[in-house]
Amino acid sequence: MTKMRAFILAEFLFALTVIAGVLLYLNRGDDAPESLAQYHTLYIDGPAMLNLTETLSSDALQGRETGTEGNAAARGFILKRFETIGLRRVGDTYEHAFPILPEQAEGETIPSEGVNLLGWIAGKTPGKGPMLVVTAHYDHLGIRDGEIYNGADDNASGVAALIGLAEYFEH
Repeated sequence: MTKMRAFILAEFLFALTVIAGVLLYLNRGDDAPESLAQYHTLYIDGPAMLNLTETLSSDALQGRETGTEGNAAARGFILKRFETIGLRRVGDTYEHAFPILPEQAEGETIPSEGVNLLGWIAGKTPGKGPMLVVTAHYDHLGIRDGEIYNGADDNASGVAALIGLAEYFEH
């Protein structure tokens, strides 16, 4: 097993444990599973989360730096998952552009833009009670000095965890 794959697996297992703990806390009651292992088996698609983590942190996406083709491809994977899960859009789209402060390069400014993805799930009692907001960024460093910074921990595993939570709460 390569070091990167071992690292991705460790991060994935950590995220899975955190998600399971949150879900156990939010769903305590008569029908709560008796163990974390039972909960994982019944409600969390671990292999799908690991697959998404590996996909987002693959060399093919070249580190997902904002404004690159790799970042756009990552956004496409995530958008497809939002649609498959059935998340609601904010307005008429999941995509919401935002400006990035211009960088100075030898006296010129280089304006750029990022894209946030926003989706939501209606609660059981809209307008009442607590709200859970879960966020994750999908971009990373990209390529620096010829080396791809894949970003399995920052933050492909976080995105996979977010998708896992969304799937749980939507179904």
